[in-house]
Amino acid sequence: AMVNEASMTGESLPVHKRAGDGLPPDTPLAERKNMVIGGTVVTGGRAKVVVTATGMQTEMGKIAGLGVAPFIMQSTESLVTVVLNTGMQTYGGDLYVGSITIIQSIMQMIVMPTQGITQGVQPIMSYNYGAKNYSRVRKTFSLLLKVMLLVTVSGFALAALLPGVLARMFTQDAELIEIVKKMMPIFFGGIWAFGAQMACQTTFMALGQAKTSLFLALLRKVILLIPLALKGVRYRPRSTASVLRGNLLVYGLGGVIAPFIGIKLIDIVISAVGLV
Repeated sequence: AMVNEASMTGESLPVHKRAGDGLPPDTPLAERKNMVIGGTVVTGGRAKVVVTATGMQTEMGKIAGLGVAPFIMQSTESLVTVVLNTGMQTYGGDLYVGSITIIQSIMQMIVMPTQGITQGVQPIMSYNYGAKNYSRVRKTFSLLLKVMLLVTVSGFALAALLPGVLARMFTQDAELIEIVKKMMPIFFGGIWAFGAQMACQTTFMALGQAKTSLFLALLRKVILLIPLALKGVRYRPRSTASVLRGNLLVYGLGGVIAPFIGIKLIDIVISAVGLV
């Protein structure tokens, strides 16, 4: 049978599939001449096939699994925004909600470059991992980690040293600027380590470790940040400022804890697959 595998392998022309000798389990996808992959198109010929995998165990399912982690990370950002805005509105009012909007806008200015860098590096790591060029995978991860930390540490320095300047990019309200100046250094207290978490998540996806990447995506926001922030809102504090600082401090601590766990897991995976 002739099968068009362009959606899976990038081959521009249909390839001939035939029953034959068994192939090793680690045979590259494009060289599996005795298998028809789900999601491809049979363009000619006739054949009988035996189903060997369904659902998330198929090649298409594995690809979908790798996209779950970034999807969860992006979708939970909205949930985090709701939790923080609720706390700010309850204990501070509209000005404090406005301060969070400004702070999160500045957060996006830092996050967007890191996402672009990781998306560019991931196929490089995946290619070399598939080619068993493990030394280059390790070097790529090391360089990615350094670049990501440079970006996020720079962002933290700007937020800590020039919060007023950044706030004036979005408003001229003196009272709102003062609130942002007080809260921004706390909110960004852990952003310097956020680059490490992004580097680890990207590496896990490049190595096909979708579940571990998903765990890291959930750890910082869903497991650490949101429950602690909600717990703080349940108990009325002595002052408005205390709950605001508490919620923002939780955000900062989550940014520090998750990356260090991610780096430890990277070491375990790298040792397990022989990248040392």
